[in-house]
Amino acid sequence: MPHSSPISKSGLLFFNTLFDENAASHIALGQPMDVDLKAAVAADTQNLHFSGRLTPPSATHQGSIEQAIIDFEHLPLEQVLPPAGSGEPQLRGRLTTKVQGSLPTLDPNQLVQTVSGHGEFVLDQPILSNFNILRAVFERFSMIPGLVGTLESRLPPEYQAKFAAKDTVFSPIHLSAKVESGALQFENLDVRNDILRLAGTGRVGLEGTTLIRCTVQIEPVLSAAIVKSVRELEALTNTAGELEIPVVIQGQAPRLAVLPDLNYVASKVITKKAVNVLEGLLDRKSDQSPTATGDGQKTPTADLLGDVLRRALEKRSKKSSPQ
Repeated sequence: MPHSSPISKSGLLFFNTLFDENAASHIALGQPMDVDLKAAVAADTQNLHFSGRLTPPSATHQGSIEQAIIDFEHLPLEQVLPPAGSGEPQLRGRLTTKVQGSLPTLDPNQLVQTVSGHGEFVLDQPILSNFNILRAVFERFSMIPGLVGTLESRLPPEYQAKFAAKDTVFSPIHLSAKVESGALQFENLDVRNDILRLAGTGRVGLEGTTLIRCTVQIEPVLSAAIVKSVRELEALTNTAGELEIPVVIQGQAPRLAVLPDLNYVASKVITKKAVNVLEGLLDRKSDQSPTATGDGQKTPTADLLGDVLRRALEKRSKKSSPQ
């Protein structure tokens, strides 16, 4: 049997409700009608207001909706997302939206791909259960073996708890997005809590396919504690003292993977390590190998070499910086 997403299932119930005679006016068989509907969806009190121009399906027309405005308040997110298995990650919260858009067809098999619109989305009490984003990012750092274990043993107890937490709790999420080609697309993702921030762009298909490109920024105090525990990570700090890591989040909800850009991480860590090693080496050589310049001044030859190497490494570091 073909897979039927929660969106299409709830859509069928929703559109059936539209035919309530109290919700429509200017009713004429096969003709557009004005619809104004208020209802309670997955709630004990009214939380949905829909208005628009509905052309009901008929023998010669699949039906359509134009000039639609949908206001949803406090809809449990698990009602519209694919169900997660026991122990699998699941984004939870209460969704409030105001969306304007249209549906050129009411054919259930085409609803997801043909819906279009734009709107504002607010997710209150957001929790990513069974998934610790902070831990997931550092677990991928293959170039530093045993990194998470090292951090857990060296960090102060309050920060060890951040790595050990089962869930990731966020502050309320506000998002402007458009819906087209079967997906929710956004350019201004800004998700944060008390220790980290995710900022970037993404696409979430209405059937669950997800691709988000973002930067994870860890607040300065925790960043300093992490760098103190593993000095190599200092290369990833920005001018504000935050650890900053490019990340891709992808997969089919609820099975999503958080993948840091290891090429970027490795280049920054290795470049920083190389600069430190070379500076130490060149400093030692500068004390041992002085040469005379044309004006009789003593200038270490290693300083000239060091300058060339440092410039090359700085150029390489700038090229590898995230855009």
